[in-house]
Amino acid sequence: MVISRNRINSITFNSNPTFSENALQDIVTAHLLNQPQRFSPKRFVVAFSGGLDSTVLLYSLKQIAHTHSIPLKAIHINHQLNSAADEWQAMCQVFCEKQNISFESIKVCVAEDGKSPEDAARQARYGAIKSGLIKNDILFMGHHKDDQIETFFLRLLRGAGIDGITSMKILSPFHNSYLFRPLLFFTRKSLFAYAESQSLSWIEDDSNTDERYDRNYLRHQVLPVIAKRWPAYINTINRFIEHATDASNLIKKISEDDLKVCLNKENDTLDIKKLKNYSLLRQNNLIRMWLNEKVKYPLSLKQLTEIQNVIFAKVDAEPKFQMGAKSICRYRNELHWVANIDNEMPGAMSLENFDLSKVINLPDNATIVFRKNSNVGIGLSHLQDAKIEIRFRQVGDKCRPQSRGQRHSLKKIFQEIGIPPWERDSIPLLTINGEVAALIGYFYCEPFIDDVHNEFVEFVLKRE
Repeated sequence: MVISRNRINSITFNSNPTFSENALQDIVTAHLLNQPQRFSPKRFVVAFSGGLDSTVLLYSLKQIAHTHSIPLKAIHINHQLNSAADEWQAMCQVFCEKQNISFESIKVCVAEDGKSPEDAARQARYGAIKSGLIKNDILFMGHHKDDQIETFFLRLLRGAGIDGITSMKILSPFHNSYLFRPLLFFTRKSLFAYAESQSLSWIEDDSNTDERYDRNYLRHQVLPVIAKRWPAYINTINRFIEHATDASNLIKKISEDDLKVCLNKENDTLDIKKLKNYSLLRQNNLIRMWLNEKVKYPLSLKQLTEIQNVIFAKVDAEPKFQMGAKSICRYRNELHWVANIDNEMPGAMSLENFDLSKVINLPDNATIVFRKNSNVGIGLSHLQDAKIEIRFRQVGDKCRPQSRGQRHSLKKIFQEIGIPPWERDSIPLLTINGEVAALIGYFYCEPFIDDVHNEFVEFVLKRE
């Protein structure tokens, strides 16, 4: 969310306002307190590292929270990466005790797992912060205008798309609440001046000077050179970020409208015929919107090309593009987002001494249970003194569905009743004396659906 120019007493991203409690009050009021239909803050929670930015934010927010009777809490994340980490935690606790602010500290173990040290620490930090939030909390973070510029350049140099270069949003959904960054309007210089005027003390993290990290290298080596040549670059780039955000929001609105046209809400699939009515650019944006909540990361151009290959594959093909634990598949002119079935299907399971109370466990937390019925199911007489098995399909399987004059291959039946290819190998079959008697969960087969005593057994498939 970006504030339009002149909306909050002329405080904008394109000016250099002086930080004060009144300025912060204006921003908090405009974004949160004046929108009760959208926000009803349970608590204000500040991610408190003890550095300059979060110290200024926590200190200046105290009176605002008190005025509006909103509890204020500080959460400190101890990454245990610096020898002074425990000392910093203690300093943060002392600060909060002096200010009469609720304080919680959480220690985390940072596992890089192939990620950069910054990304690994950020992931651990955000995960820990989530554990300290309750519904309708507003999480405050102390990112300021200089941080925004650094984020812009880092994302630009990594080849981010338009959503990426809009950088950090002042207000965005987070966990079961919202993340609020009210200091994005202010420079570090302005925050420093306020801290000095209030005689605040803060922690200086020595890792912030380590130029092995991209952000620090950018901060100490690159941006000073740009500032020397283009002194107003911070406001200029923030103006560009506003324009990019407007463009991104427009694209998002168009994509949302397109998605409404193409989405089958019943099974969360895309109608390919309708999708093809749009240009390639709108198709890709629509697909991004569809997958936005599913994959949790921006799609690359390569991934979008692979998805287009699925859409435009030959009619008789069964195209698939795997993305982690799930895949994009096409079936009957619809695009599906499906889980990959990694479990190998077990062999035949014999049901000797057939017992109605027995439960059959299948892969992927599926089960089969049995129920007596007077109208529907397998005739009980067919289950007596017979070789009964539960298994999965094999090449050449055939059966004769009810009211059919002859047997048909399972492949043909699957096609007729619209079972997608990726589901077919996981459908359990009931066989009696080697003959397919039921596609469990779908239908029963002749000649096993009659019984002289009208006693039947249902085979019920349950999936979690």
